[in-house]
Amino acid sequence: MSSDNEQVKTQLEMMGDMLTTTYFKDKKPRTEMSNLMSGDVR
Repeated sequence: MSSDNEQVKTQLEMMGDMLTTTYFKDKKPRTEMSNLMSGDVR
């Protein structure tokens, strides 16, 4: 993600890299996200 807004840029930089994995089973998607600040989100 990116933004022209300096305040939003700072917040995105603080979050760090976000790892996103999407799984598909029987036409139903499931997404898992993980980063150092928020931990795992399923």
